[in-house]
Amino acid sequence: MLYPRYLGFIALITCLSLSACQSDKKSDVTDNTETIEKLAEVNKLQTPTRAIELIAATDLIVKPAFLSKNLPESVFMYVRVPNFWSLIGTAKGNEFDNAINAKPFFEAVQAIRLGMSENVIPEIPDEEAQLLTKVFLKHLTSPVEAIVIEGVDAAMPTPKLVVTTSADFNNTDEIQTILDVLARQTPEFEISKAITADGYAELKLANMNAQLQWDQPNSRLTLLLGLSLSLNNLSDVIKSFVPNATHQMKVFENSIDSSGQGFFTWANPRKLTSIASSMGMQKEIAPLAMMGVSSMKNFAMGIGTSDGINRFKYVTEMPVTGFRSYLPIINTSPSFNVAGKTKMLGVLGLPSRTSFVSIENTVALIAPPKDMKSYYKAKKSFKNALGFSIEDIFDFFGQDISFVSDEAGSYVAVRLNDAEKFKTTLASSVENLKLDYQQRTISGHTYHHLKIPSIYEHYLKEEMKKDLLTNKKNSNQKIKDNRLLTRLMSLPSHVYWEQEGDYLILSNIPQTLIDRHYAEAKTPANEWLKKQQRLDPNGSLMMMSVRNNGTADKMYRMHLGLINTLADFTGKPIDMFALATPREAKLPLHSSYGFKITSSETQLAFELNYESNPFEFLFAGGAYEGIAVLGILSAIAVPAYDDYRVRSQLTAGILQAEVIKSKLNEFEIEYGRYPNQYEIDDLKLNFTNPGYSITINENVGEINLKFKNIVLRSRNTLKISPPKQGISTKWRCEAQIKNKYLPASCRKKY
Repeated sequence: MLYPRYLGFIALITCLSLSACQSDKKSDVTDNTETIEKLAEVNKLQTPTRAIELIAATDLIVKPAFLSKNLPESVFMYVRVPNFWSLIGTAKGNEFDNAINAKPFFEAVQAIRLGMSENVIPEIPDEEAQLLTKVFLKHLTSPVEAIVIEGVDAAMPTPKLVVTTSADFNNTDEIQTILDVLARQTPEFEISKAITADGYAELKLANMNAQLQWDQPNSRLTLLLGLSLSLNNLSDVIKSFVPNATHQMKVFENSIDSSGQGFFTWANPRKLTSIASSMGMQKEIAPLAMMGVSSMKNFAMGIGTSDGINRFKYVTEMPVTGFRSYLPIINTSPSFNVAGKTKMLGVLGLPSRTSFVSIENTVALIAPPKDMKSYYKAKKSFKNALGFSIEDIFDFFGQDISFVSDEAGSYVAVRLNDAEKFKTTLASSVENLKLDYQQRTISGHTYHHLKIPSIYEHYLKEEMKKDLLTNKKNSNQKIKDNRLLTRLMSLPSHVYWEQEGDYLILSNIPQTLIDRHYAEAKTPANEWLKKQQRLDPNGSLMMMSVRNNGTADKMYRMHLGLINTLADFTGKPIDMFALATPREAKLPLHSSYGFKITSSETQLAFELNYESNPFEFLFAGGAYEGIAVLGILSAIAVPAYDDYRVRSQLTAGILQAEVIKSKLNEFEIEYGRYPNQYEIDDLKLNFTNPGYSITINENVGEINLKFKNIVLRSRNTLKISPPKQGISTKWRCEAQIKNKYLPASCRKKY
């Protein structure tokens, strides 16, 4: 659909074209011929692309992560949240770096950032929302990083949380203003000591103590939280930030997000469960221990860039124990040759014979007996029809089967585990079952053909034998009544193959196999996956990798549309002509996409690879990709932000209710009843806040919360009631509010 503003322009061009055609109809043939000849001459000249001026290596809109390069050895958990501007215009070490590092692109994003600060943020009506938006979109200049470190105090060996980020605050007064607003808006947040001239402050968050340090020379803000903090705790922690390239986390970060710009989280589950156990949480961690969580060495997950391609990856390093006992362990990767330009390669990991029997026995314990009976009957029919059992397959075939689409066509490659046993079993089946088998040699290559009868046909023959043995009449009636269906179901299968090293290359027609040898370029499959697709096939339980054309430039053009729209939105129009084109930025013609599930002896992992974002397939066409992206972002981000605001307000109210609930519990234990109105006033249990109010029903101890939020409208009340004597020991929560706004403590724990 065309926008109305374009209609006048189109009409003008149409009128001019019609006038030109009518002005000199006699000369149209000659003019057209001359024009075509001139165009042909012009097309012979190649227009050189504009040179791209790149920014300096230090001129980054978003600085890379700091803590991940300076981790203390005592860290056993790490979380990195990306900066908003890294999503818009920061190079990450992938195919788009040339375009994003171009000076005009850098200046355009800087203009948008300035427009967001000067024009958009001041229009946010809510003071707290304006403050938070200003902090995240204006002041922060790096990802936000958080670590959990082991406690070192003998009296209180509890872990401590450290949060840090780079920022561009001009002075400590700006930080103090932010702290003051947070203290006014958030009841559980207190300022114990205002920020000093050297950037030090002490805070209290719920039941946690906190120390804050603003390092002006290095533009770094650091926050330390813990149940008990001594005076020098924060300075000691900051001193422990020294370069550390050997921390066990680094291996996993490099495989997920080596750019230091994406989302990433890592943990040492052994340490986590050990600390939980020392804190008396043995009952809670017992089910996790049964699943093998306590045996995990490392856990990592993230969305980032590694080896020049974007990835979403989850990985667990753990031995074969717990839930991993039910998964086959894969030790191989495909090494056969793919032919020429490859479009797709998929790998399926097969279990060993031992793993198959183990999985089968496990399923037999939980599956209905009727289903298992049908399964064993099908296994028997399989062996009778083909001359070997399903278990035998895992003896002479290896652990990887690959599905390929390349210049030759589509085919399957199966690794041979025992070539001699395969030949012996094949010869025996051909002889005993009278199978149609032949070999053919073409251009020095030997091809095999096997015609396999239908298992359904074998089943019909067995049924007919049973009828004859029981002297039933009309034993052929089943076949006669469904002759057309029987003909269809009884069609044989044709398999053609050749042997290449340790692999059988199979196809449903021989032409595909023959064409493989005509292709000029041949590459081992595992090398194609590693070099072209940047996906390591080792240990693949399941994997698929696809090579596509034209996606990188499409995503870049979509990004340019988004930049243009953001420029208009922030009131900072930019010169779109100055931005590099896909060709000028030398974007690749081919894009790689893939996923992989790994089940090796030491790791269980899931990985998704893509060029720009994991939803690229949604933007396959259309002229308004930028507007589409902005619309989708708005549709998701705006409601999500509203939901966050409502949930945070509800959480603050319920946290305050928890304090009141504790006082009510103490009163009930001491007096055997709940307070009357006079006692409620004396204890100052009623509570009023700009965002909500709390009242107590006298004598019954009910806590009523009413929230002042326009999103909730009239459905804005929540009641927390004490346990019913003799019936329950838990407080319960009733609310008119939608479940999506309620915090987990109200939904699940009351």
